[in-house]
Amino acid sequence: IWIIRDHPDEAWSRRFAELLSYRERVGDCLVPQKYAENPQLGAWVCTQRHQHRLLMEGRPSSLTDEQIGKLEGVGFSWCPRDDTDSSWNKRLEQLRRFREDNGHTSVPVRYHANPKLGRWVKIQREQYALLKQQKPSSLSRERFDALQMMGFQWEDPDEDDRDSVWFARFRELQYFRMEFGHCNVPPHYGRNPKLSAWVEAQRKQYRMKSTGRVSRLTQDQIGEMESLGFAWTVKDDGVTPECVPSSGKGGPAGPHHGRHGMHHMHPGQGGP
Repeated sequence: IWIIRDHPDEAWSRRFAELLSYRERVGDCLVPQKYAENPQLGAWVCTQRHQHRLLMEGRPSSLTDEQIGKLEGVGFSWCPRDDTDSSWNKRLEQLRRFREDNGHTSVPVRYHANPKLGRWVKIQREQYALLKQQKPSSLSRERFDALQMMGFQWEDPDEDDRDSVWFARFRELQYFRMEFGHCNVPPHYGRNPKLSAWVEAQRKQYRMKSTGRVSRLTQDQIGEMESLGFAWTVKDDGVTPECVPSSGKGGPAGPHHGRHGMHHMHPGQGGP
């Protein structure tokens, strides 16, 4: 039986092409050593680093100058540990800013404003799924905790789910308006921190929309918010967040009904 093997250069080129595909999908060349989707690629990447170390030590190596040039040309790291942490933390900070702007961490996979962040979020969910199946995963305990503290959503929501989250927070704002007579949720509202973050996110999205930047806030949502007398800047209605009492004594809801089943209250219809 004759076994036909690839020429070493052809095998190297094939793995390099797989690395390029990985980089296109993930945004970097930091292939895990135990990469379940393509174990051969994970092993090959480790081999390139080993061969490079041999070369740096003046020992025989199969790695050529041309191959080194190709790898470095696509941002390949010879010492990945520091780069991996740096890259991961960079995306985490981008996710934190996304949450500040949007009030949630559900970055779309095809996020045009930052495609790499969208892919990174998808990968974190994939690595979490591997972890639950007790399979090798790059999601360490420290990374899991960092994402968990941010309220990371481990299941991938579809667009309808994101709309459901918006309207769930909107209903909470309606209840807040009924209780306190205004919509100025304090920045650190202990009874509902998610509502605080969401309200701030709506204001940021509104500012972005007003200045012609891309915003997820729709005209329908703007209308819903304004039907409650929502102030896009806190000073608009002269009410400061500090006026939220420890127990609500707002007046009864006004006569206007919104599309979502709650009484809408106009400015000035709340309690004292």
